[in-house]
Amino acid sequence: MILNSTETELQNLIKNQQEEIEILRQQLREQITLRKETDDTIKYFATSLFGKNTLDEILWDVAKNCISRLGFVDCVIYLVDESRNVLVQKAAYGAKNPQHFQIQDPIEIPLGLGIVGAVAESGNAEIVNDTRKDPRYIVDDEMRNSEMAVPLILQSKVIGVIDTEHPHVNFFSQHHLNSLTTIAAICASKISQSEADQRAMKALEVQREADHIKQLDQIKSQFFANISHEFRTPLNLILAPLQKDEPLSREEMQMMSRNAKRLLRLVNQLLDLARLESGSLKAELRHINVFGFISDIANAFELIADVKRMRYKVNIPTYDCIGFTDPDKLEKIIYNLLSNAFKFTPEDGTVIIAVSFLDRQLEIRVTDNGTGIAKSHQDTIFDRFYQVDASQTRSTEGSGIGLSLTKELTELLGGKISLCSEPGNGCEFIVTLPMLTGTETPDIEVIQLEATSYYPYVEQNEISHLLGPEENTEFPVVLIIDDNLDFQKYMRSCLAAKYNVLLAPHGEAGLAVARQRIPDLIISDIMMPVMDGVTLLRELRSDEKTSHIPIILLTASVDGETKIKGFETGADQYLVKPFEIDELHARIQSLLTRQETLRKKYVREISLQPTGLVIKDRDATFLEKAVRIIEENMTSQSFTVETLQLEVGMSRMQLHRKLKALINQPASDFIRSIKLKRAAQLLKQPGMQIAEVAFLSGFHHRSNFSKCFKEHFGMLPSEFVRNA
Repeated sequence: MILNSTETELQNLIKNQQEEIEILRQQLREQITLRKETDDTIKYFATSLFGKNTLDEILWDVAKNCISRLGFVDCVIYLVDESRNVLVQKAAYGAKNPQHFQIQDPIEIPLGLGIVGAVAESGNAEIVNDTRKDPRYIVDDEMRNSEMAVPLILQSKVIGVIDTEHPHVNFFSQHHLNSLTTIAAICASKISQSEADQRAMKALEVQREADHIKQLDQIKSQFFANISHEFRTPLNLILAPLQKDEPLSREEMQMMSRNAKRLLRLVNQLLDLARLESGSLKAELRHINVFGFISDIANAFELIADVKRMRYKVNIPTYDCIGFTDPDKLEKIIYNLLSNAFKFTPEDGTVIIAVSFLDRQLEIRVTDNGTGIAKSHQDTIFDRFYQVDASQTRSTEGSGIGLSLTKELTELLGGKISLCSEPGNGCEFIVTLPMLTGTETPDIEVIQLEATSYYPYVEQNEISHLLGPEENTEFPVVLIIDDNLDFQKYMRSCLAAKYNVLLAPHGEAGLAVARQRIPDLIISDIMMPVMDGVTLLRELRSDEKTSHIPIILLTASVDGETKIKGFETGADQYLVKPFEIDELHARIQSLLTRQETLRKKYVREISLQPTGLVIKDRDATFLEKAVRIIEENMTSQSFTVETLQLEVGMSRMQLHRKLKALINQPASDFIRSIKLKRAAQLLKQPGMQIAEVAFLSGFHHRSNFSKCFKEHFGMLPSEFVRNA
């Protein structure tokens, strides 16, 4: 009996153990399944967020997939607004917000308020199984009985909260919490990457904007430099003759008239651009004989074709064609196209203008066989201020507004302009303008107009670059280098009474003439074709034959950078256009006088104590220039080391090292020694008072003068006078 009872108990125990084992197996299977589901969910979220770059894309994708993958009915994501210490609703999916990227009545929760605010403040995830028993629960659109909130944490800092609610009590499980916690970590990491990408993108945009602004500034600066150059030379040629005492010659009057019209054209172009920008430039349509009007403009270019020995063909019908258009705008369009064609076509080239009218369309074709335009530049050729060659050595002058103005005027008249070109094979500009004829508006009077507003700027004759038979061997030789023939001719006429004048059209030709003739002085423009003035100056200073020649640079720019660049290269003086001829004469005479003084001084060997080192010619030139600057400013109270360094075109350190290497003196001692040597020279002259000598040598306090003099010469000025 006892045995049977024990056997029964053993069987029950085995059965219970088997049931427990089965339960454990079932739980293990469920855990494995749950784990797999969790892994799949996390993998899905990681994959889903790949490629989502913006903050909105990330948040809305997480909110949407939390519902579809975890079985939620609602999911809201909040981000912390640190400036206001609140959580701001950024993404929401569920009954409240069914539409993508759209939140209806977004709410804000102060940190610490409600379940969401508490999680944001503590940084700990929470499951509230029954919200009816939790006083922190805040009813939003409707009451829900359970809630789960998980913080978004980045670098130990809460940046937001993922919140979900459900109508059933005890809906959320540990599985939900684990999954959502991992999803929150992935989401926070992706947010961090997005913010970093946005910062990088913003920085890139800022850099691009800065580069764009810099490029615009450079274009505008180049434009103003070009327009300044184009204004100042004609102004010089108008003002200079008016400053003369004698009556103007017929040739001078013609030169002034040409340059005045050139200025008028430039001013009108600038005014048209300003009016186009403001929208105040309107088309003023009138009835004219279109073919006859265009012929007048085209025929005005025959003279420049003859001067440049070019083939010029005008293919315009001779019969009357009464059209309704704006004659002023039409004239400017044709003038700019023809002027451009002649400007970029070499001698013996060909320019053709052809005009036709068909189907209410006026077509104007201007063709040349000049330099052409590369494909890379054709998209920007009509941009305002743009020039294919914006360098100072470009072969033709220009401001960069002609073609831009032509395009905008064409469009103002309802037309269009196009370009066909290949480098080396010339260009063809085609303008098409819609136009009503006189037969369509017969009651309107036809206005008879001639195109007289503009005339092409014609350089009427070539000038030899060598001296003519009128050379006077007693006169100094002055070389003038400038690409404007009117300017060359006028400068020669102004200087011919005192100097033998050589002429050159650009830096390269001027360099060849300078090396061949060794002039006593050179006057050169800065902005010239082939070789600009600064490059020319560098070549002259590096050549032993020409390194001693004084050089005056002419410029349209008054900025310090240009002057410093010129002084660094070795310019002796700057002259800003427009200038007075008397000032030019004075500067030439000053430089030639100084050159004669140097010539006499350097007949003997140049050496300086205490080292006894013989100085090389270029170094001697530098020292003489420094001495000249000090002597020219001897009595100036404002003259300092900074003034000297600016005049010689060096920094303070460069000047200090140069003087220390040559004479073992800093700049301040060098200036003082020159002044004291001048004082010693003056004290040797009979009748000079010590106070007067002190002032003339740049000392404005006699006591300081006496002290410095004794330190330098070992005796007081009065003792020096007695010994002398």
